[in-house]
Amino acid sequence: MKVKQNTMTFVLDDIVNDKRFQRLFLVEHQCALQLWVLRVEGDDFVETKIIYGRLLPYSFSNNSWSFSDSDNSKMFEGYKAQVKKLSIYLDGLAAKRVIEKLCSGENLRNINNICGLRFGQSKIDELFGDTRLSYHELAFKPLSYLINKDAHPRSSIGSPHGNAGALSASIIQCNKHELLAAQGNYDVDLTSMLIEQLNQETGLSFDKHDLSRFGDIELMVFPSIDEKERSLKNIQWADNKKEIHVNINPIGLHQYSIFQFNLRIENSGQILYSSLKTANQGDNGNYECTFNIDAKFHSIADSLSLDIYGAIDEETDEFILCDRWTTHFIREMNFQLNTISNSSEFNKFDWLEKTVNPKMSDRVAKVLSLKSSNSITSNKLTTRKSDPWVSINESLSKTFRLIYPEKSDGAFFPRWGMSSGEGRLQFTEWFKELAQSNQGHSITVFDPYFEDAGLALILLSSAVNSDYTIFRTNHQTEGAITTKGLETLLQTCIHNQKLMQQRTVNIYGISDGSLHDRYILVTDANGIPVKGYHLSNSFQSAAENHPLLITPIPRDVLYKIIEYKNSLLSNSTEKVTHLYDSKKLESVTLNKDDTFFESDVMGDVLSYWLNQPILKGLKGNILINKLKALDLYHDDFPHGIDPNGLKLFIDAIDFSTVDFNYYWGAIGEILSRTVTKCHDADYFVGKPSFLDALISILKETFDRDGDDVIKRELSLVSPSYFKQTLSDLLYSSTTPSNFSLGIKQSLLTWGEYFCIQYLWMCNPNELIKVVDAQVKKLNNEFNGLDSIRLSVLGQVLREISLTIEFRQTSDLQIAALLESNHDFFKWLAWYELGYRVSSSNNVDIVSKLPINKQCIFIGWLINRYSKAERDENLFNRLIDELHQRLPHKLELSLLRNTIDSMRGHMKELSWVEPWISRKVTVPLIESNRVTFDDASQIWNEELIGLLEPINLRNSGLFNVSREGEVTNITAWLWSQSSPSHQNKCLKKFDRILRKQKQVIQQPLASTTNWSNWDDSLKISLWVWLFAEWCRYYNLTIGRNNSQKLMELYRKAKELALVRPESEWLQSEIFLQIKWVSEQR
Repeated sequence: MKVKQNTMTFVLDDIVNDKRFQRLFLVEHQCALQLWVLRVEGDDFVETKIIYGRLLPYSFSNNSWSFSDSDNSKMFEGYKAQVKKLSIYLDGLAAKRVIEKLCSGENLRNINNICGLRFGQSKIDELFGDTRLSYHELAFKPLSYLINKDAHPRSSIGSPHGNAGALSASIIQCNKHELLAAQGNYDVDLTSMLIEQLNQETGLSFDKHDLSRFGDIELMVFPSIDEKERSLKNIQWADNKKEIHVNINPIGLHQYSIFQFNLRIENSGQILYSSLKTANQGDNGNYECTFNIDAKFHSIADSLSLDIYGAIDEETDEFILCDRWTTHFIREMNFQLNTISNSSEFNKFDWLEKTVNPKMSDRVAKVLSLKSSNSITSNKLTTRKSDPWVSINESLSKTFRLIYPEKSDGAFFPRWGMSSGEGRLQFTEWFKELAQSNQGHSITVFDPYFEDAGLALILLSSAVNSDYTIFRTNHQTEGAITTKGLETLLQTCIHNQKLMQQRTVNIYGISDGSLHDRYILVTDANGIPVKGYHLSNSFQSAAENHPLLITPIPRDVLYKIIEYKNSLLSNSTEKVTHLYDSKKLESVTLNKDDTFFESDVMGDVLSYWLNQPILKGLKGNILINKLKALDLYHDDFPHGIDPNGLKLFIDAIDFSTVDFNYYWGAIGEILSRTVTKCHDADYFVGKPSFLDALISILKETFDRDGDDVIKRELSLVSPSYFKQTLSDLLYSSTTPSNFSLGIKQSLLTWGEYFCIQYLWMCNPNELIKVVDAQVKKLNNEFNGLDSIRLSVLGQVLREISLTIEFRQTSDLQIAALLESNHDFFKWLAWYELGYRVSSSNNVDIVSKLPINKQCIFIGWLINRYSKAERDENLFNRLIDELHQRLPHKLELSLLRNTIDSMRGHMKELSWVEPWISRKVTVPLIESNRVTFDDASQIWNEELIGLLEPINLRNSGLFNVSREGEVTNITAWLWSQSSPSHQNKCLKKFDRILRKQKQVIQQPLASTTNWSNWDDSLKISLWVWLFAEWCRYYNLTIGRNNSQKLMELYRKAKELALVRPESEWLQSEIFLQIKWVSEQR
């Protein structure tokens, strides 16, 4: 084959002299030059490298370099590195000279001196003044046409703008590999830092299709948008769907006087319609034409494309491509709806929470070169002499994929002890994502030691009606730990029967030794494998003593696992026992290798309990045989024995002469196995010796040595709950139901479990006193030495929460909680009192609280009963009660506390409007108990908070009845307040607008970070609405608009209308502005 050789190469002049780039280099135009520079600094070296740059049209120039001087350096092995974006705004002629000097190898300091530029900050010169390009290692890629980014080009890079095509040429650094290295060495973390920052600050995807841009300096113009990113084209389908109208402002294509438009419609990648028409110039100077379309195409169009061609004059027969644009229509969309009730049955997971630190709390509430002496020579035949960037970028891509691998489905979670719980938290997040993304599929877990923590993880992550199958070892050998783990799992199933029945959960036990590895298998409704994973250790000890490695299983191997699962279910090769079925109500048969009868005192206890003295002193098989002889033994003994036997035992013993703790352990084992319990509170209250003995047992439990359990997997309540203030708890979404799961703490015996239960029922005052003393000893963060203490506190909390949930809390128990020294227990009492007020409609119950807390309690109740129509009478009674109990005059601090008590867990006034302003604040103002200035200050602070971008992004919505009402009330209160207060408020809004202006007026702001740009536009629009309301209220009360208000109004409107009015028509804020303006 004969290879054509052509040594002609492109030079810089080919780019800068291209007439299509006149917009960049004419003196009457302004440009923005942005350079992203990597600075690597070691003990004895400093490197600066331009890793990306771009020259863009702009609307302003100051000939001054600027950058963010915050130190974002990151430490690596042997050096530190940072990436900074250097920006300068200059006229076209200066831009041309800067580009030429950069390509000749001059550094930035010299370029400034030659071109008359300056560094706006001295630090730029210090850190980056020596930055330069290696002029002998440059190539120049000529102008190419880039389709708009939203067209999602697959075969090449696209325009950085979503809605506008670009003409782009590039200065290519041929040493791109070196840009990724520090001192010649590649580092994955350094590469990640570069790519993540470039992606964030440019809006591009350098880890994907924009990788070829890495190391380039791009020169770009955008023919179809102006310098403020406003579109110069309009493409609209007629109402009858038979025509498409195209209109273009030629300001960006001034070198052409005749235009042709090529319009295309595609379906499934194939062209349905393509037409080329010459455009006519209208009276306004715009070029337009209309395409006649089959109306049926509208319903099946996947995309619409427009190519614009231009000719210099009528005499030429050559039309040059000017711009390319495509938009895709959304033809399919998948939704996933998670319905969340206002009370949660299972959203606390102590097994996880005890291993993490408070910094992770948000993530936890909203449930991780070889050298050879041999010489190797390789050859490559290439014709890429004139376009070296292709080979350069291909080689870069190969190297890049080695040092920046694509993310797989696998995972590696570090041991939690070494990662402060990060490993276990990452695993929980991973499993929850797996469960929620596979709703409607069946999930099978193979885990020989699957226990209650794994079951809790499934309940926490799965949806109602989900399907889970679990295979674990059914241990038949002697062994207390493994047998106890299986028993705990099955008892947890019983305790959570209601939750379990909402799902299909089957647990199978496989004979000991037959199951070793851990798998997760996901199958669809037809039993076809969707995905699968291998786990290096069990759920129960996930990332505890060893790291947890999760490896995706190849699809062809998954089918073999399916066969293995089916063989287990058919019981063809292994001995399998069906241990549990969530859809059946019969009790679970537990392992018969039980130590229940091995207790030295079991015979003594049963002799009194069953009134059979002959059992005294017996244990083990002898005791079982005697029970059988008396016809008292059955397979599930003591499942059905009379619980009142406990009273017979208590009546029979002398507490002054026996060690009751010795017997109570055996009693706890009996109670844990009986169907019903003895709850004769009057009887137990009349046995002070019995209650005193239980207090002693409780204190001994707290003092029990926990050193030997620190390394065990534990499920403990977070100590942070006991440290929260009453205000924190009132604002939180936490409820007693979060703690009411009836599961025994793993570190407690059944005797200790029932000790707490009986003390709460019969002696709550002493119980809370003991608990208060223990809470004081808690560390602020989890400490393994607190394991026993937290176990007991968690059990106490569960018992209290259960009585509250079942509305069974007694007056004595409420009094004990209110007398506690800790707000957490007082908060539990508040919940019970709230239930009582609701059920009895008796507001006088409030008098049980201290006077300084009564109004706060009422405010909290007002919020709770403000939603449902059925609670309207109670809501109004509470409002009246609040007004009666508040003092005649409210200072700002008291008004703020009162308002805060009614915020609810959302914490925003927008969620309690309009009633909080109309039923609480306005009546207080009208009766002269509150001043306009004080009320205005609270609502003004609220609106300022809503205008913070992070809050705007979190909610993402503006609702007229919520955020709109807050804006309305804020403006009304402002209009009625004093001039000094008004000026203070307007200054705050002006500061907000200045921040938005900085974002909106950045070059390519809408594509660099669309979310920030969009947020800033919405905030500006929102401030415009506030100013519009202020103008309206000033008119209604006959007050003139101040100069500061009108200036705020003008600035906000100007910024908001960077996005055309036609694009705001679906915005509730904009529609509200229009409505208010029409009322004036």
